[in-house]
Amino acid sequence: MPRVFDDSTAPTVAFLEIGHRDCLGNQTLIAQSAVAFQLLSGMVHVVAIDLRIGGFDQDERELWDIPEVVGHVFKWMRATKVLPTDPKVTALSQVFLKLCFLRHMGVPVEVEFVPEAQVGPTTRSMH
Repeated sequence: MPRVFDDSTAPTVAFLEIGHRDCLGNQTLIAQSAVAFQLLSGMVHVVAIDLRIGGFDQDERELWDIPEVVGHVFKWMRATKVLPTDPKVTALSQVFLKLCFLRHMGVPVEVEFVPEAQVGPTTRSMH
């Protein structure tokens, strides 16, 4: 079952793990996380949903450079009908979805990370 982290009724960002290294592509997990996303989307106090893929902390590649992750995320987007521009998804998750979509479509993607000092304190890591 996907893990949903939401412990408040105040305006909050919910964290939803939509996949894990050990079960990428699992249709049951995709279906369950799709239901969880829809439930979270309907909660008035949830202002945004941050999508997570677990189990890759020790992998040096970016998540969008891992074919299994890209395939899983594409299947998840199709199952949920969530577009990379969905306003219920955090900005960072929107970028992640866009990168996975482009990779899935075979578009070469070059990503350059800007040091946090140049963009402000809201920048955070994908992992």
